[in-house]
Amino acid sequence: GTSICGASAIVAADSVVQAESEESAVSLGVITLWGTVGIFVLPLLGQALSMTQFAYGVWAGASLQEMAQVVAGGAAMGDEASKVATVVKLARICLLAPVVFYLVWWMKSKHKSVGEAKVSPVPWFLVVFVVFAALNSLGPSVGLTKPVVDWLVKVDTLALSIGMAGVGLKTSVKDLKSAGWKPVVAGLAAWVFITLFSIATIKLAGI
Repeated sequence: GTSICGASAIVAADSVVQAESEESAVSLGVITLWGTVGIFVLPLLGQALSMTQFAYGVWAGASLQEMAQVVAGGAAMGDEASKVATVVKLARICLLAPVVFYLVWWMKSKHKSVGEAKVSPVPWFLVVFVVFAALNSLGPSVGLTKPVVDWLVKVDTLALSIGMAGVGLKTSVKDLKSAGWKPVVAGLAAWVFITLFSIATIKLAGI
């Protein structure tokens, strides 16, 4: 959930490892909690570090958990940051199917019970993104007038709002409380690690 794409990755991995429902619920709660914190913390840190929108976009896309959180966290620094963050996040989403199928192989090699991997080998997030990016780029040549583009932007905002609401509806403070502090701290440690590792990589790459 922390390294790939939040709830979608947790659900896909859960179809293989067959965790208890309470455990997957806690996982969803933990990544939602720290991803939401990140929406507010990362822009403040980005400004404090005087990061360019491009560099910040790479950082947000590489370290926030959910796609909706990435878009929101990126937009806090500007349009360019949001666009870059989205592309970087999509690159992470492409890892979902390979990682889940590897998880199947690994568990079978350990002679453990394995469920059926419920994950599409095609990253549909990426496919839809490419289609709409192409339509937006081609614009009038494919019949996209400004009113149509404005309407699509409104639909995009609505879809993002629904996505954020969906993430919230999967989160239960009760589940987190009943699980104790260890999973919450583990989730924080994982997020802090990926956040520091990604910004260190950005600095080393000279972005």
